[in-house]
Amino acid sequence: MKNTETDKIDRIRDWEKAGLKVDTSPNAPAQQTCTCPECSASRSAKHRRQKCVTVNVDKGLWKCMHCNASGYVPTLQ
Repeated sequence: MKNTETDKIDRIRDWEKAGLKVDTSPNAPAQQTCTCPECSASRSAKHRRQKCVTVNVDKGLWKCMHCNASGYVPTLQ
């Protein structure tokens, strides 16, 4: 399936709904890191911006290495 601009926007919105800020551009790496939607806000100021979530954009999987929260965001193929 060919990704259209609308598909790309929908995919970005799906990641944002999950609370994850990832780069979904065509040249972005499949493995990325970001802050956790579950625990980052409650962490100390020193660690609040620490990128503790590992994201696999292609598979739609993410996991926090701090609080062990994880999830799945459906991806367009």
